[in-house]
Amino acid sequence: MSASDPAAAARSTSPETVARHIRGLIVSGDLRRGDRVPRDEIALRLGVSPIPVREAIIALNHEGWLTVEPHRGAFVAAVDEGWVADHYQILGAVYALIAAHAARRATDAEIAALDDLQTAVRRERDLAAFDAGNARFMRLLIDIARAPRLESALRVATNIVPGNFFVEVPGTDAPQRTAIRAVTRAVAAHDAEAAATVLRNLAPRQGASVVAVLRARGVIGPRASR
Repeated sequence: MSASDPAAAARSTSPETVARHIRGLIVSGDLRRGDRVPRDEIALRLGVSPIPVREAIIALNHEGWLTVEPHRGAFVAAVDEGWVADHYQILGAVYALIAAHAARRATDAEIAALDDLQTAVRRERDLAAFDAGNARFMRLLIDIARAPRLESALRVATNIVPGNFFVEVPGTDAPQRTAIRAVTRAVAAHDAEAAATVLRNLAPRQGASVVAVLRARGVIGPRASR
């Protein structure tokens, strides 16, 4: 809830792939506040035409990662603590609704599958395998919720930290392990409010860890007044 791999990015020419790469450059500190985005260099590095780079920059401007100045180019925006906190509050709200729907709608077979998966994921010590397992768990929870509108909302809530979240933001796997066990128990009990509360509370906690990492890297600016 790293910097992108150029080899993986080169396998696709989609604007989202380019946007993921640029986010990775920002989060890693390779591009810093006020830096001009090197469009031609990115297109050359990823082996794409200027069109997906231009479309990616437009999308990142809308997301708040970049500011576009006419006749000058695109520049890295001053992402601050409040911006990151808002992002994780939104994620928490959406996942809370998904968990609540799952608790109301889960069949006995789905609960059994969710429980088996969370047990395996929680026991996984390798963080690459844990990341993949956690993704499968969340995917199953979304499927159980049967809420396509919420799934659409998640698709536009892009990751702030590309790559393996649990590697890039140390210490976040422990609360995630606790949360997937708690949400599974709530779903099994058909307790929608308890299921929602678990993920609503988890997201800002993980967001605070992201803030600490990005601040240490010099990526985010001072906290904005709220």
